[in-house]
Amino acid sequence: MVVVLVLVTGGLTLWAGTTLLSPTQTVPNPTSSPEPEPTSPPDPTPSPNLIVATLAPGATAEVRNTGQCLNVRLRPSLSGQAVDCLPDGTLLRVIGGPVEADGITWWEVSRQHLPTAGWVSGEYLQLVDP
Repeated sequence: MVVVLVLVTGGLTLWAGTTLLSPTQTVPNPTSSPEPEPTSPPDPTPSPNLIVATLAPGATAEVRNTGQCLNVRLRPSLSGQAVDCLPDGTLLRVIGGPVEADGITWWEVSRQHLPTAGWVSGEYLQLVDP
């Protein structure tokens, strides 16, 4: 390729063949290749023998780490009326949920002495081995 260098008042203009290159453009290097896009690692494949137990309707859960007691509410919301306050160690039967509200995952639970079912924060429930 023949490059003709022409000096023009006010700057330098390069001509390469019939392509005009501005003073700030660079001529691509024909031997370089573009950088490859980074790829994310593949998702780990769960082991077929791994069993993950989570809260679900029908499960038994224990109230844990409340500091005082766990409020049982008439509806899954911080504004729901509290009808009971259960101490740590209380066993509950999960009968509904989960419901996300007020940044909390709520589970509907029942207990023999409760007149009706109520809703509690899942943060203070621990699944009891089935």
